[in-house]
Amino acid sequence: MVRLLITDDEEVVRNTMCNMLQPLGLNIFTAENAAQAIEMTRREFFDVALLDIKIPDMDGIQLMQELKNINPNLRCIMLLTGLSDVQLAVSAVKKGAFDYIPKPFKEQEVLKAVNDALQSMFGPDKR
Repeated sequence: MVRLLITDDEEVVRNTMCNMLQPLGLNIFTAENAAQAIEMTRREFFDVALLDIKIPDMDGIQLMQELKNINPNLRCIMLLTGLSDVQLAVSAVKKGAFDYIPKPFKEQEVLKAVNDALQSMFGPDKR
């Protein structure tokens, strides 16, 4: 079963993402900060990670790099706080992010980004 990690300091965002992604039948884990995400990634294997680009205890791009050091095949999708983060998103993609989603996000954007990440790993319908 595909394992997905959502890291965001806002509980409402984590819960909303879980509700959006539940129909995909993924095994979903959540972390409220970078330290927790790193610890979880050391213990668990994740296929995809949704990461807030602005997390209080670490820059989101740095977090992505830390997680990819643990699991180089991890597909990271950055969650942007606003239009001002577009340059950060471009930087994140250049440094290895699979995609990014602007907040407030639409369900179809989240599902498409996650499905695209999964297809890049497993091919169509190979989950």
